Amino acid sequence: MRNIVPIIAIGMLAVSATSAQAVQAVNLINNGSFETVNPALSFNGAGVIQVTGANTTALTSWGTGANQQFQVNNAYDAQAGNNSVDLSGAGGFIYQNVAGLTVGTKYRVSFALSGNPSATTDPRVRVSVANVAGFTQFTFDTPVGQSASNMGWTRVSHDFIATRTTQRVNFSNTLGAPANARGVVLDNVFLTVAVPEPATWAMLLTGFGMVGFAARRRKTVVVA
Repeated sequence: MRNIVPIIAIGMLAVSATSAQAVQAVNLINNGSFETVNPALSFNGAGVIQVTGANTTALTSWGTGANQQFQVNNAYDAQAGNNSVDLSGAGGFIYQNVAGLTVGTKYRVSFALSGNPSATTDPRVRVSVANVAGFTQFTFDTPVGQSASNMGWTRVSHDFIATRTTQRVNFSNTLGAPANARGVVLDNVFLTVAVPEPATWAMLLTGFGMVGFAARRRKTVVVA
């Protein structure tokens, strides 16, 4: 009986971690790797579909702001699948309305980040969620030797607390002209329930262990 509290705690943590991983695997973003393109559109000789305007249907499940520009690109080495999206216009942005959220729950938007290989200024992207205060801005630090076949992808994330059951997730190019013509490149977008990091699980385990130790010591004192 002495070790029952630590054993139960470890078991609870193991179950919680497994459940959290299962929840985390459910991606609420549709067409997050930009593979589904309007069949009426086609890539040009440079492997690009240039899109400008509001509420376009170029990408399934994705929209764009008024008079904004982006490129669906299959000439770059995609992080997942064949396509990625280059936010190539001044203030160019794409968005998706994500349903099935639980108000008050913490979610994580994560995605692969790169930049146009021809960029002369490190590209930047702002991630925000409608009706949620705050945003995160990421700068892609262009690596030496970056090319279309070696994009130097890095994975980044933005957390938010849901305020509605359906919310719009926005990705926008924050560079001004003329650098914006060679913008940030996005791929493999996920939106999942945010789960504690491994370090957090370790802290919880330590806490349960201390509770178990205290309970064991209390029992020893009573018996004595």
